Amino acid sequence: MGARGEAAERVRATLAPDGLLVWAPVPFALGTGLYFGLAREPDIQWLLYGLAPTAVLLLSCYRLPALRLLLLGSLLVQLGLLNAAWRSDSVGTPLIENRLPPQILEGRIDLLEADSGSHRLVLSGLRFEKPPEGAPPRRVRLRLASGGEALEPGDRIRLRAVLLPPSRPLVPGGFDFARRAYFQGIGAVGYAYGTAERTGAAPPQGVGERWRGFWNGLRLRIGARIQEVVPGQAGAVAVALVTGQRGALSEETEEAMRRSGLAHLLAISGLHLGLVAATLVFSLRFALAAAPGVALRWPIKKIAAVGGMVAAFCYLFLAGATIPAQRAFVMVAIALFAVLLERNPFSLRLVAAAAFLVLAVAPESLLSPSFQLSFAAVTALVAFFRHSRLGAPQSEEGERGGTSRLLLYFLVLSTTSLIAILATTPFALHHFGRVTPYGLFANLVAVPLTALIIMPAAVAAGLLWPLGLEALALAPMGWAIELLLFIAGWFSSLPGASLALPTLPLGGLLMVTAGGLWLSLTRGRARWLGLLLVIPGLAASPLKPLPDLLVDERGELIALRGEEGRYYLSSLRREAFTRKLWLQHLGETQAGSWREAQETGAVQCDSKGCLIRREGLLVAVSATPEGAAEDCLIADLVISREPLRRVDCPAPLGRSDLYDLFDEGAHLLTFEGGPEIRLETVEESRGQRPWTRQPR
Repeated sequence: MGARGEAAERVRATLAPDGLLVWAPVPFALGTGLYFGLAREPDIQWLLYGLAPTAVLLLSCYRLPALRLLLLGSLLVQLGLLNAAWRSDSVGTPLIENRLPPQILEGRIDLLEADSGSHRLVLSGLRFEKPPEGAPPRRVRLRLASGGEALEPGDRIRLRAVLLPPSRPLVPGGFDFARRAYFQGIGAVGYAYGTAERTGAAPPQGVGERWRGFWNGLRLRIGARIQEVVPGQAGAVAVALVTGQRGALSEETEEAMRRSGLAHLLAISGLHLGLVAATLVFSLRFALAAAPGVALRWPIKKIAAVGGMVAAFCYLFLAGATIPAQRAFVMVAIALFAVLLERNPFSLRLVAAAAFLVLAVAPESLLSPSFQLSFAAVTALVAFFRHSRLGAPQSEEGERGGTSRLLLYFLVLSTTSLIAILATTPFALHHFGRVTPYGLFANLVAVPLTALIIMPAAVAAGLLWPLGLEALALAPMGWAIELLLFIAGWFSSLPGASLALPTLPLGGLLMVTAGGLWLSLTRGRARWLGLLLVIPGLAASPLKPLPDLLVDERGELIALRGEEGRYYLSSLRREAFTRKLWLQHLGETQAGSWREAQETGAVQCDSKGCLIRREGLLVAVSATPEGAAEDCLIADLVISREPLRRVDCPAPLGRSDLYDLFDEGAHLLTFEGGPEIRLETVEESRGQRPWTRQPR
């Protein structure tokens, strides 16, 4: 091999020590992300036309490795873009664009979940008293305040309801609830008045509906039985862990889990499916090994792997088969399939295969926090243990004693928790604007408790259920969960348990992701070059410019940033959900009232509206038509809660009235010094996509 060949081999060993498969999901995900970042919908036909030239060039450049890799990456980017566009087009969910008046609605219950004293319903097969203009929604999600206990999935019901469009982002660049609803097939959301009238049980249409109906009914029965045996919040946590239903969890419990860094234990993920599968694999293998005749004649390891796969499959549907649970099942199933093939189940190739499969089937999951958090943690852990010798098997001469094994267990556990926290923190900061400094220590106690007692007890309860003896396993499971809640409460009560920071901008997150992938997927000293992207990417959060004014889409909630950097809200009672997400986005735990802002001189208000002076500019927030007419004569920018279409408003920097807020969504303003104000709106950041409102 010549010098050129040796250099090429060194580059290959550095960039792709595990083969090109580990890199394949990266350009595919890049193409998927490009689709969702477009301002307009691409033409699928032209995307198909673009594949042919790339494929021809790829086949003709087989003797040029560098160019071949470049063309292969380009082809995967195009395939990711095409796959996401095709998926969006095939979903084709009709969304209502305006609030519909109260009306009688009939439908079949597809999904029924308890939620904080009420119930959430997903209805299909709809009949409207007053059908909306255009294509009616095929499925709707409603909140039913009372009477949900008497209903079951599959029932056909009649109720009086108000339907609204799925919510768009509450801040420019924020999470798009309408996009999620679009890919879930939900065209409207709303709430019901009074109770629902059961008109009969609609016969399931097809195998798919019967299958979903079976698991929905089983989920409700199991949840009710768990709460009979394990009362209180421990029972609510047990229901969340077994069935995925979190409606019975109190806000105090969820907040304690978030502040302690243990919130991931409440969401069905790879950890839970992995523990269920591992518990059954080890139990089944131990039972088969106890019979010498079976152990000597049958491949008990492979039989146990099949049993674990079946257990994970059943747990998937019991937990509702949500997108995060499906993704976790894919990873667990691939790992167990590797055992059947006698391959290493913990390799980057398997992680890459799982990521590729998930993105191919559900490209929209790329934007979900659960996808990003789970794959970031798994990739970092597999890469770390590939590079290190921590936990490597010992030879017979170096066999460890009991104390050494115990110390090794806690060393591996603490290292695993630390790596997972470091890998997921940038994504948590981007989506939630929160850092939990004590998360490592809380997980060192909570994860063994979950892995060794809680989830094995849940598996034992499932095995004992047909015998009517599930209480024997549910009781100790409840005691362990009580201890888990105590741990969460203690860590969450410590000073500085949860630090609020401004959310990490998308550009910073992309830099951290690129650097993290380079660190994980390459070998040698060159991999540390990834830190050149990770460090400045993380620095984007504290350096992020914060807005000076936020106005919601109805003009009812306004956030103002004072000269000292503190935020003040026009109302501390209205729009609780919007207030929570705004503070999370801004990196604040609490905000002051406008009365406090007036005392500091940051704003001046009367019955007609408010005036804000900043950087030599005057911004008016008008509450009445008379106030808007006056403000237009003196202010540089006018934001009115009333329509101004017929009002002459000579404000130098323009105006935004009630119609503009409705059309464009929440407004974000930043004073940039001099006579400049940077204005960002929700619709401007979303573009014109199938899940956005059409321009009027």
